[in-house]
Amino acid sequence: MSCQIGSSYKVQAGDTLFDIAEQQLGSGERWKEIMKPNGTPFSEEEAEDLQTGQEICLPTGETQIDQSTTQAIPGVEFFPPGTLNQLNTLTGLDAQQITNILGMINGPEQSNSKWWQTADNKIIYGYAEDIDDGRGVTIGIYGATTGKNYNDADIIWENYGQDYSNLPTDEIIEKVNEIANDPKWWKAQWDAYISTYWQPTLKLLKSKNYSKALTIGVLIDTAMNAGMEDDNSKHWGVNHLFEEASSDTNDEQDFLNKFIDLRLQYPTKNSGDMKERIGAWQNLLRDNQWDLRVDLNKYVYIPE
Repeated sequence: MSCQIGSSYKVQAGDTLFDIAEQQLGSGERWKEIMKPNGTPFSEEEAEDLQTGQEICLPTGETQIDQSTTQAIPGVEFFPPGTLNQLNTLTGLDAQQITNILGMINGPEQSNSKWWQTADNKIIYGYAEDIDDGRGVTIGIYGATTGKNYNDADIIWENYGQDYSNLPTDEIIEKVNEIANDPKWWKAQWDAYISTYWQPTLKLLKSKNYSKALTIGVLIDTAMNAGMEDDNSKHWGVNHLFEEASSDTNDEQDFLNKFIDLRLQYPTKNSGDMKERIGAWQNLLRDNQWDLRVDLNKYVYIPE
């Protein structure tokens, strides 16, 4: 079996992904950029259970994003070390495409097309607010929540090594503000974002060989806003939408049209003007902007 992305490497006796990343990629922290031959990432459990002779796939020099050549792309400096390369390995997209996806998502969420900023131009990693929706404090780049029955922020606390979830609301907000500029906190959020939304979404798309930037963007936006699973029979998550949209078609454009139509029929509840939000992606599809190499401000939806 050969690698779909990257170069092949055979696991040696005693190898760990951290050791391999340190030896082959220059930093053990880059172990999450290493993929299985089918193009999917390793879970932490799988990473701890490598077998001698097992094939793994290392990001190659051709596919890694060289940050020294992307400085003209707004917001690149706000990725923690290794994360852009991790996203590139996972998606096959470059820095411009990735940041445009993030800007399209951030527009309706934070009324700001700059993905790394909140509505009041503060760094997104310090975003913490109780929006009175019963889910506790909403924090960070993808709006993880801290409420007792909505505690998807737990993985971020675990990644960061500090758990503030049991603090009073005001103190959680204060703590998040305090660590907003800590690169370790940035990485904790990104690792959670990728494992919670990016990896399962890309796994679905790869099952159908759908790989265009626009398709990835639409589904990541849906995953972040609607979740992976259904909220109820009227509000569908990505898994259900994908299953319905991909049935009886292997054509990516047909699939995306169906997915968007279903998204409008079964939208996220209590999440603003969905017609405008989804309409921004429809405009990109109408203009055949499949690679998302666009002036983002011509397309992103910013609520008034």
